[in-house]
Amino acid sequence: MNLVYLHGFKSHANSVKGTLLKQYCQKHAPHIYVHLPDLNLAPNEAIEQLHQYIQPLKNLAFVGSSLGGFYATYLARYYHAPAVLINPTIEPWLLFLSLFGQAQLPYNVTSTWQLQQEHLQQLQKLAQTFDGQWEQFLVLLQCQDEVLDYTQAQRYYRQAKQPAMIITEQKGDHVMQNFAEKIPMLLTFLSHQIVLKETI
Repeated sequence: MNLVYLHGFKSHANSVKGTLLKQYCQKHAPHIYVHLPDLNLAPNEAIEQLHQYIQPLKNLAFVGSSLGGFYATYLARYYHAPAVLINPTIEPWLLFLSLFGQAQLPYNVTSTWQLQQEHLQQLQKLAQTFDGQWEQFLVLLQCQDEVLDYTQAQRYYRQAKQPAMIITEQKGDHVMQNFAEKIPMLLTFLSHQIVLKETI
């Protein structure tokens, strides 16, 4: 399996969850290769770079956190691959407007890119391609997420044409507490989905 971990906003390729996932697979599941691309680019550029990176790979699966969960939603459907979403952002363009407002745009995210008004439009256009077929998705939510309203993701992925499997924990935060303990579960889910796909 080629497992692509997509980090969140203001994070980086060597994020804590991505690193934990890669270390676990190296030790316990060497047949799973974890890819950790850097997404600190404008949305359209990030997606184009991911397409170029992903296209040669086989047996794809995705894990995405926050904004990475939004990207994982798009890519998983595009490549008909399974995905695990960790406290995913549903409408990131609205989230960024609420956090920063028009007055703070462009917003310096890293030393290499700024969030601009046109990027909000890119995100909104990307969401228009989502088709509501989430049967290969596992969504992990924690109720005390201090950044996102977890109920938005609950409604979005539950009320779709093909709903996702959703696990909601009463405590936790946006980072996802105890992520390391969840790695065996999410790998089992993704592996099972790939096997199902191959048998259809």
